[in-house]
Amino acid sequence: MTDDCNSFPTTTGKYCGWLYRWEWFGVWFTFLLVLIILLAELFGKASSWASTLQAFCAACLSVTMLNTNAYVENGSNGYEADDAALAGFLIASMGLFLLIICLGLGGAGVVVNVAVQRTSKSSPEAKSEATKVETA
Repeated sequence: MTDDCNSFPTTTGKYCGWLYRWEWFGVWFTFLLVLIILLAELFGKASSWASTLQAFCAACLSVTMLNTNAYVENGSNGYEADDAALAGFLIASMGLFLLIICLGLGGAGVVVNVAVQRTSKSSPEAKSEATKVETA
């Protein structure tokens, strides 16, 4: 698509904007949806808006899947930017799919908590906890 955009003789800017319209729509739609979901989670409203957020994720997923398909069909044309865009749309599609599942699990009464803990068996925190348990 980049070759088509650069080789078009007249009104290149307008043609390039038309050529990449769905890609940019997908990028901005995904970006705004992530912000909305983060704000809803921050204010504790994500569980009450789960079905609405799922619907928006499904709409965004369809756009990113169309973008992914466009890059798969056209190939990379030797440009690394095309490969990076394809990888980005693939990651966005998988992330949206997982968001739909997680929002659905929360609406079904399953508690979904994602936490990262940094302890290991050899860390001082783990040893002190083990010591506390033994002395109690």
